[in-house]
Amino acid sequence: MKKFLLLLFLALGLNNWALAEEGYHITAKLDGFQEKELYLAYYLLDKQYILDTAQVDSKGAFTFTGEEMLSGGIYLIVLPPDNQFFQILINGEEHEFSLHVKDVLNPSEEIEFKGSPENVLFYEYINYLGKNRPEATRLQEQINAKEEGSAERQ
Repeated sequence: MKKFLLLLFLALGLNNWALAEEGYHITAKLDGFQEKELYLAYYLLDKQYILDTAQVDSKGAFTFTGEEMLSGGIYLIVLPPDNQFFQILINGEEHEFSLHVKDVLNPSEEIEFKGSPENVLFYEYINYLGKNRPEATRLQEQINAKEEGSAERQ
């Protein structure tokens, strides 16, 4: 009987420990950021809403933490005073990762993630689009010019 009770308490203790691990923990560092706080926000339809606020230390480091897990989706880290932002992905399962922005004026070009392969791929894609945008614009202008001169447009 004592062994049964011991196993029961042990199982309940492990269950409570596992539940305590839920929530989110996002640590970050923004080089060159001078403000004292920033915000974690989310999209709902065509609006953005603040979910959490973090205090920024003198080195630009901050942490967003919460007891409940975040739903999977695209979130924003909003930088006051002009409310510029950059996006991060939450996959609904991994809620603990870190990021480092080396250039706060161009975060998408100089950002590193640890513990979030989705965000690494997301920013590789964003940078790919940014590098190829001039070529895409040039090609689109050529297509538009040819369409304007075609018999179909007249």
